[in-house]
Amino acid sequence: MWHGNRGGQPPGSSSISASPGFTWGVSGNVSSGTYLLNDTVPSNRTGRLVPLYDGIISEVFVANEDSNTFTIAIEKRSGASFIELCAVSVTSARIKVQSFEVSVDYEDELAVKVKSGSCKNPVVGVVIKGDSA
Repeated sequence: MWHGNRGGQPPGSSSISASPGFTWGVSGNVSSGTYLLNDTVPSNRTGRLVPLYDGIISEVFVANEDSNTFTIAIEKRSGASFIELCAVSVTSARIKVQSFEVSVDYEDELAVKVKSGSCKNPVVGVVIKGDSA
């Protein structure tokens, strides 16, 4: 068993989850085309940076106040525009967790938007796994 400085994980298997800050949210009623906030800043203005090499988005979790139907898109910045990496559709529900295997690179800047539909007080998080070395 590996006993290095990664809490018992062998090299190449470090994991970063929502607890260090891979979450986005916004207060109030939100409609299609709205970007969720990265702390207090719209994520299309300043997104979350991926601090891992060979990263993989493995799960996306979504919650909102009411049972709504909407789609959330996880995007990465490409110059002045964005590329959709994955999307989660929530149908007449408050929560949803969906698994993915989407590659992300070190220093990719991620943003989250309501792609379609509407929701109230949405919160979105991602689990990204990758190598910190």
